[in-house]
Amino acid sequence: NKKKKFEKPTLEEVSAYCKERNNGIDAEAFIAFYESKGWLIGKTPMKSWKSAIITWEKSRKQNQTTQPVKKYGDGSAYEYGD
Repeated sequence: NKKKKFEKPTLEEVSAYCKERNNGIDAEAFIAFYESKGWLIGKTPMKSWKSAIITWEKSRKQNQTTQPVKKYGDGSAYEYGD
């Protein structure tokens, strides 16, 4: 039972997967981010880049629903997109 060795994805693989999932994630940014980290998640070597994409999706959704409220100069508030 040998574990399959992690192989870095190509830009084309990540782009195709993100397009398939319709998640709007920038494949080039994803690859650049993990290249800069040596394909580590914390101190642990990445096992599945597809799982990492799903984690990015979830983080993105959380960030979209918890955007901070901005305030006008007079103190009244508005939400992003107004």
